[in-house]
Amino acid sequence: MSVMQHSFWQFSITYYAKPEVADACLRLQNRYGCSVNMVLWCLWLGQNGLRLEPATLGKILAKLALWHELLADFRAVRQKLKSHPFVSLEQYQQIKQLELQLEKNEQDALFHCSAVLPKAMAAKVLAKANLRVYAERLSIPTDNQDLELLLSALG
Repeated sequence: MSVMQHSFWQFSITYYAKPEVADACLRLQNRYGCSVNMVLWCLWLGQNGLRLEPATLGKILAKLALWHELLADFRAVRQKLKSHPFVSLEQYQQIKQLELQLEKNEQDALFHCSAVLPKAMAAKVLAKANLRVYAERLSIPTDNQDLELLLSALG
């Protein structure tokens, strides 16, 4: 199944477009090194009744560590090139599109990882629990306003 066909990608597009969600995700990325895709995945898992355990998260993060590092490095390069005088707007947009394709590839990998997760309880409860597992891994304070905003945006 291609990334464009699976429900995780569709959830991400819809959810990320909600008011303040993108800003909250980017603040978590910039302050704590969060992967926006991991944040979205934790929430999507919960919405689909899937529970993420800390041990499973550790295995998945280890499996995707090189991917996260490459994306972070690519993002840093793109951000530096944004204001570079020798990079045209068209070239910058091409670089941005390549980054989006890398993000889609990461989402595809995460979608396939979800097949091993157990079904559990109510969606909203699970989304919060899954996000907390990831936030604790990154030492994000439990009362972080961006986390609360992301959870309230689920509806």
